[in-house]
Amino acid sequence: MLISLFVAWQVQRQALLENAQESSRAYALKVASGVDDFIYGAHRRLGYSAALIGDALTDDRLLTEESHRLLDQDASFGAVIIINAAGKILKATPERLGLLGRVTHADGSEEALREQRPMVSNVFEATSGGQVVFITMPVRDKGGQYRGLIGGAINVRKQGTLHTLASDHFNRDGTRTYIVDRVGRIIHHPDPARVGTLVDKALMEYFAQSESSGPLLLQTSEGNSVIAGFARVPLSGWLVVSERTRASTLVALEPLIWKMFLSIIPFAIAIVVAIWWLAHLISRPLRLLARGVAGPDTRENIGRIRGVLTWYREAFSIKQELLKGMATMQDTIRRLNTQAHTDPLTGLANRRAKREALRKMEAAGQPFAVVVLDIDHFKSINDTWGHEAGDVTLCHLARLLEACSREGDIVCRIGGEEFMLLLPATPLVEAAKVGERVRKRVAGSAVDGVGTITVSLGIAGWPVSGRKPADVVKQADRLMYRAKQAGRNRLYVDTP
Repeated sequence: MLISLFVAWQVQRQALLENAQESSRAYALKVASGVDDFIYGAHRRLGYSAALIGDALTDDRLLTEESHRLLDQDASFGAVIIINAAGKILKATPERLGLLGRVTHADGSEEALREQRPMVSNVFEATSGGQVVFITMPVRDKGGQYRGLIGGAINVRKQGTLHTLASDHFNRDGTRTYIVDRVGRIIHHPDPARVGTLVDKALMEYFAQSESSGPLLLQTSEGNSVIAGFARVPLSGWLVVSERTRASTLVALEPLIWKMFLSIIPFAIAIVVAIWWLAHLISRPLRLLARGVAGPDTRENIGRIRGVLTWYREAFSIKQELLKGMATMQDTIRRLNTQAHTDPLTGLANRRAKREALRKMEAAGQPFAVVVLDIDHFKSINDTWGHEAGDVTLCHLARLLEACSREGDIVCRIGGEEFMLLLPATPLVEAAKVGERVRKRVAGSAVDGVGTITVSLGIAGWPVSGRKPADVVKQADRLMYRAKQAGRNRLYVDTP
């Protein structure tokens, strides 16, 4: 009896640990997806400003207005800095920083000037004090000449979007989440004292050799043994680590084993005179359960166990509890995986799901069309009626897109007020018809409490518009901005 209980404990313990690892990985993926979306949005806002000032770096009034606008628009930025190609700071807002006219030597800006591309820095000590990450966008004139950069500085010790994205998971089922930059310096941690410190070197070496996400077992600086999952943030190279202690993972195991033990004792005493014969009968179903749990198809293996389990109440209870426990854990993992690929507001596919769909179509060699659309004057909706009305508008457009899409089409929200339709096996002529149908349907439908809205659309196709799917998406995005610049409420189709 004791041996059988020990086997059941070991199997259940291993199952709990393995599922906790997968749950931690799913948590990390979800947070990494949110952080990636945040960085993507910050780059888009900085990119808009970079386009405005590209030919006007000597216009101090425009630089001042644009830097103040960015600070007002994005509460995550503690400062906005504009630097020319020689490293001289042309504008630093707020002005109390006293950086105007200096030549920058900050780690984040020097790397961005050297690379001349959108960047997200590691954590560094700002000259004004505090631990900072610097999100930058290159500034180019209309001729494509590199003129410098515009960037937003985020003080990682202050409450902001990064803290919100990670802290939503803190203390849930004993889980805590933290974010690490590319060199192993902690950007966010539930313990503020850990921010800015370096994680273990061996752990960073493990991350460097690993895939973009996965589970692991590790020892914390406090000496606790924890189960963790990690995921990489694609746009920044940061790592999100979600961990929980082994003790909190196994807390539900002891009551279950005690319940089994107390149920078996009376039955074993009642049949002590036939201990050898009954011991064989008792151990047999437990062995079957143990083999079923240890196999690759656990639920199917346990469900097929019949016969002797029909009269052995305790073993049958174990089977039912195991099936219930595994069903609950599998449902949780499935739900978390769905959340990681779904936009929480509209219920549409998110950017992660979009990238996966593009990867699959590219691997299969299947041509497709991309329709990128953006709500016209969406900021005025938020400013006039509030963000709740803005959310209603986004959900309204999501339902219209679903109604206008065909079977097999994929509807995505890829950030803010920007949406995308992926149309498999669709030539550009047909994609244009779909886009025009969407445009008319949106313009002819009123949003409750807001009124009529319009959208601007850009359409491109693979492989006619680009060698890689990412190039096609960029082309559709450029065409969408052309539609906005041409007056909005219209679409542009690529003509390769």
